[in-house]
Amino acid sequence: MFDAIYLRHEVDGGPSLDLGLFAEAMLFYDRVYVVGSSSAVETLLKYIPPFVLLGLMDDGRFAFRHQEEFPVVYTSNAGSSAERHAFVKIHPQGKDSDRENAKRFVAAANASSQSKLAARRFSRLIRPLTYEDFDIEQAANETQDGDYVRAAVERILRSVAPEYEIPTPLNFDIAKHADGLAVATNIDFVRLNESYHRRVSPAHSTLTPAMILTQLQDVREELYFASLFGADLAATGYRRPLLELKIAAVLAASQRAELQRGKLIGLVLENSFAIREAVNSKRIQWADLRRLYEKARKFRHWLNKQNPDVDLLRAYYEEVVRSTWVEKLPGKSTRWAVLTGMGIIADAAVTGGIGTAIGVGLSAIDAFWLDRVLKGWKPNQFVEEELKPVLNKDVRKR
Repeated sequence: MFDAIYLRHEVDGGPSLDLGLFAEAMLFYDRVYVVGSSSAVETLLKYIPPFVLLGLMDDGRFAFRHQEEFPVVYTSNAGSSAERHAFVKIHPQGKDSDRENAKRFVAAANASSQSKLAARRFSRLIRPLTYEDFDIEQAANETQDGDYVRAAVERILRSVAPEYEIPTPLNFDIAKHADGLAVATNIDFVRLNESYHRRVSPAHSTLTPAMILTQLQDVREELYFASLFGADLAATGYRRPLLELKIAAVLAASQRAELQRGKLIGLVLENSFAIREAVNSKRIQWADLRRLYEKARKFRHWLNKQNPDVDLLRAYYEEVVRSTWVEKLPGKSTRWAVLTGMGIIADAAVTGGIGTAIGVGLSAIDAFWLDRVLKGWKPNQFVEEELKPVLNKDVRKR
């Protein structure tokens, strides 16, 4: 734990990269992976001084992986009885990403004399990422697990539209036809969106069967990328209950007893400070953050070699923020969901490999990340924090 964490920047109207979450993750984790498109690069360069950003990459603390393809839900005959959905991969046709990223860096650095040389290094540090091992057809097959789908959809609805009264029993049946997936449901989408749009603008998105399918697909992508990097996940919004449901379902289906004992427990750091919120409100400078990261370096290396323990975590945090501007921030609780209770043997040859772990019905996608679990990876979650109601002191007066 605390070795690495994975964050994702969405595309085409999805949630943007939470820079405050990124800043806070950099304090706790040795390495932060961000997966995103060119819009994520633009976001980073817009809000983080380019040479500070490059410094974080040069330090090996931050790695950006550029998505060159995207799984999406394609809908045909929308709104009719013949409405069908399909999981597909799209490959946007665009300009040379290396050249474009270098141009973005130069522009963000105001075309300074050093910017062109630094821009070439910046673009080389950004590596392409594809869904090579992500079987999109298998993702569609997984929708045929009716019990899991209904439980997952219920969690989505409770998270994104809490005022909506979910029908009992909830129906969200997905039938697989030659021309795609057909959804039969008793969800009242008009009333559902009345609740949803209290928090999300209709200009941003509206809940539909296709969007719910996208959210079901989303949790599989999260586990795929996190296991690919051997990293913790940043669990926010509807993703947290879905991740917990999916992890529990796969571990329960495993034939290995030590995996079945695995469960997520809460690890809560009380009396931490609202770094994330201060970053998102632009009240602190990234240069100050980088100096804080440098102070934390020797303690962080020690922390990620220890077993998850809230007392150790508290000692680390207090040492890092002592006598710094961080102490002037409002307080909050920072939370993790930590997978425990599993006697994992790192050597797959000893465990018998993935063949002895797969239970009946586990998909290739689940087997992909379960294989990483057998080799020592744990899908821990860095959970969205809860602010504590304390006096908000302005850090600009530090």
